[in-house]
Amino acid sequence: PPAARRTPVQSQAAAVVEPVDLDPLMTKYQRSELPKLAESASPEQARVWAEHMKALQTTQLQSDLASIDSALASGAASQPDADRVRRWISEMFQDNIKQTIQQRIQLNQGIIESMLYSSDLINAVKLDDRNGAYRFAGDDKLENNRMRLDNALRAGAVAAVFDEVFGGGDPARAAKLQRIESARARLDELAPVASEQAGIFANAAKKQRPVSKDFLAPIAQEFWLNGSVTAESEADGSIWIEANDVADITHNGEIWIESNERGSIEPNGDVWFDGNQVGSLEPNGEVWRGGNQVGLIEQNGTVWMDGSPAGEIVPFQGEWKRAAILYYFRDFFPR
Repeated sequence: PPAARRTPVQSQAAAVVEPVDLDPLMTKYQRSELPKLAESASPEQARVWAEHMKALQTTQLQSDLASIDSALASGAASQPDADRVRRWISEMFQDNIKQTIQQRIQLNQGIIESMLYSSDLINAVKLDDRNGAYRFAGDDKLENNRMRLDNALRAGAVAAVFDEVFGGGDPARAAKLQRIESARARLDELAPVASEQAGIFANAAKKQRPVSKDFLAPIAQEFWLNGSVTAESEADGSIWIEANDVADITHNGEIWIESNERGSIEPNGDVWFDGNQVGSLEPNGEVWRGGNQVGLIEQNGTVWMDGSPAGEIVPFQGEWKRAAILYYFRDFFPR
């Protein structure tokens, strides 16, 4: 009998692999999509942000790289596409992430550093120094300085979180924060002293004197000390220290601080502050305070301190009395 006819074996259809779009993997790494952190963030908020950013550098990155490898191995993604996305998330976007992290670290460092000078000044005020207490803890200055010191301590706590998550850190930070913590405690100690002094100012009879004619020149000047500008005056008499408008010394010699007339330069050179004569500016450029000569300003604008030339008034133009107040009575003004 004839052999039975075989039924042809049909070849099994090849499995269809759906292509995968790898571009969405890049979205989370883009600068515009990185998590935001407020400048005033708490340590807890900073930790959430830092751990998210760290994951984009480590665990999340490794997971996404594995997804790329899997798509490539299965044929769902082409080699050029896989290489392109891999390069973006592991190299180019990582530079953005590092830069963003470093900016946040530097921001907190800057907040801490900016409070060290003021902290040292506050720490140096003795409890029996009523005027000193008032300068830092009087009226609205108390809450303002509390806020600034607390913000610096907050920045220190955030910096500690960043150290833990990202590594590194400033070995000197603990000592810096101790200075700020001491100033915060000292400020609370000075508050009642400042309050008493504020009452004295409020109840003191104002010194009556005739209004003087203008005798201070209306010119803008820079006051240099040890190679840098320590203060400036505008042509209208406004006084600037460290980019802050802190006072006005008018053309007729009145000294105004925070909208209050606190003292004066008299036409004869006497210097008054809070109702007391505190010094004098002599015609020959000598500056006296508390019965002692504390400085000299030459007729070319050279400023002498501690027996040596230390600064310069620019331009000079014969006007030096405002400058003398800024050089030798600097403690009158808020820091």
